[in-house]
Amino acid sequence: MPPQFRMYVDESGDNNLHPYPNDASKLLCLTGVIINLNDIEDIKYQMDAIKYIHFDIDVFNSNYPLHRKELINCTPPFDCLSDSFNRNFFNEALLFFLQEWPFHIISVLINKEQLESKYTRPYPPYRYGFAILMEKFSVFLLNHGSQGDIMCESIGKKEDKQLKYTYTSLFNNDFQRFSSEQFRRTLSSGDLKLKKKDKCITGLEIADLIAAPMKRYIIRNRTGLVFEREIFDDKIIEVIEPKIYHRNGCRNGYGIKLFP
Repeated sequence: MPPQFRMYVDESGDNNLHPYPNDASKLLCLTGVIINLNDIEDIKYQMDAIKYIHFDIDVFNSNYPLHRKELINCTPPFDCLSDSFNRNFFNEALLFFLQEWPFHIISVLINKEQLESKYTRPYPPYRYGFAILMEKFSVFLLNHGSQGDIMCESIGKKEDKQLKYTYTSLFNNDFQRFSSEQFRRTLSSGDLKLKKKDKCITGLEIADLIAAPMKRYIIRNRTGLVFEREIFDDKIIEVIEPKIYHRNGCRNGYGIKLFP
């Protein structure tokens, strides 16, 4: 059976264990954006329209993804966002389409400090997070009677090798309570798909835009930690919160997971 869904994964935070210079450094959040492959072309067409209308980007000959860091820093070709009118105009358009685009969200927040307290020799935090994402995605696929695959952004040769190893080892071998048999039943490929940022992969662009807001959302709702509020992130959460995967209205344990 060919894959019907694809989960695009991005992270907010890093894979490093101690030391932790601040509370934010203790947390790693992985977010998966699940999209029906039949919807990808329509979403891409609308995202390309945003790029053309707001930034005059030639989407056929230029490779400029909507990337959170560059948008916030108003890096060319997004330098027009330094003007408040242009930024508000773009923000409203982005919020509209994030609300309209059909996708589901799964996020896991890893507390690395608690991880080190629980395990004498813990695996890298990313491994736990990716295993949980794969498990929740496989449950989603079972509930939809379908198969899917997973794509991440290509970062560099060393990092890509580690990502592929993490995925392949989870796909082929049981890890703690995670069943590799279930992964092989629901995931259509034993290989992780990787694409560079400049390829403008629509699902990866969405994952990048919402990864940091989802981290803030889980921190605010599931931990006792308090971070400075980000007004636009709160607006993003408002429009995407209904897209967090849930069963019978329950998001915790389905679309949201705090570990350990």
